[in-house]
Amino acid sequence: MSKSQRILSWVIRSAGILAAVLVLLPSESSARVFFFQSAPVIPVPGLVGYWCVDGPVPDTAVQAKDSSGSGNHGTYTSGAIAMASAPTVPAGNTKSFSLTQASRQYISVPDSPSLSITGSMTIAAWVRSTDTTLQQGIVEKWDEPGATNGYMFRLDTNENLSFSICSAGGPNGVSTAPRAIPLNTWTHVAGVYANAGASGTITNYVNGAADPSVGTGIAPPTDGSYALQIGDDHGSNAFSGNLDEVRIYNKALTANEVNVLKNGQPAPTGLVAASGTNQNVLTWTAAANAATVNVTYSILRGPSTGNYTSVTNGVTGTTWTDTNPGGSAQFYAVVAVSVIASAPSNESSATATVAPPPPPPPPRTEKLGSRHMCGWSTASPDGMAFPVLGALLAAAILLAGTRKIRGLG
Repeated sequence: MSKSQRILSWVIRSAGILAAVLVLLPSESSARVFFFQSAPVIPVPGLVGYWCVDGPVPDTAVQAKDSSGSGNHGTYTSGAIAMASAPTVPAGNTKSFSLTQASRQYISVPDSPSLSITGSMTIAAWVRSTDTTLQQGIVEKWDEPGATNGYMFRLDTNENLSFSICSAGGPNGVSTAPRAIPLNTWTHVAGVYANAGASGTITNYVNGAADPSVGTGIAPPTDGSYALQIGDDHGSNAFSGNLDEVRIYNKALTANEVNVLKNGQPAPTGLVAASGTNQNVLTWTAAANAATVNVTYSILRGPSTGNYTSVTNGVTGTTWTDTNPGGSAQFYAVVAVSVIASAPSNESSATATVAPPPPPPPPRTEKLGSRHMCGWSTASPDGMAFPVLGALLAAAILLAGTRKIRGLG
């Protein structure tokens, strides 16, 4: 037999063995392979825009990334930059947008359905103003001419916070006058529009406290096409100073929820992961504010400490069972989610005990020929007749191929 014939013979033999193995393999194997993907951004209900420089989706040199998951990324315009100056909330916040009014620097975000809100909404940001002479746009989205279709969130010429809703009749809103926002100081501001059908109310918040002046009978915003601008309006009223943690929600936040934006979301505590048979059971202590705001939990899981490669969102209680932990150590942390996500809890790990597979069922015998097929009578477990026939067929093909090769020799 030549070398090429020997190689061909080896290939045919290998193919036959492989065919036999595939035929004999049960159609429902207990073997499972689990794949993990990188943990995505933890979703926050109602959040449609979140620009913060150093958030879950960090900015690039030219883009202000939207970390809400809505994809409303902005562009640094006219030399706007990020700088190492930021409020202390949330934890780990180190940078903010730095804007110069004289150069009309701002962030431009294209129009999108998620930003063209036509009902209840909330706008919030940390501001640090350095100017007292002009109006300053914080977050503005409205159409020209006539300032229709959208919303205005700004400081007026006297540094009072003003929030207006724009519809076909133009802007209608309320300000904190005569209670001005202090200069050169990080201040948390929020504007809440609560729609109640044909009209609604506007409430402004400064450092988590509701301003006593409330706007009533305000028609909801109508859909416009202009871009959203952070740090500018659609005229010449640009912001001077720093902005950070800019957020837009398509719902009206409660007073307690606005306080979370100002003070941060407490993390859950006391996480314990307990090993079980084919599962790990997690328990933890609820976030400290779970009784005053709607809190859910996101479970982070990964193969090593601090390396979380999957996430389960929307857990409503303070226990969770991982039914797919495999037989290796898994590391967990829990995040509380209200109107923002908290920092992770403490980390806990567990290794589940993998139960052995159940034994095969006992063989069942029948009268000879009761399941007669070409001389075959069943004396083996259910479902094995056809696999064995397939194996015999594969062996026959193998034998025929080998004989053919030998004949070539």
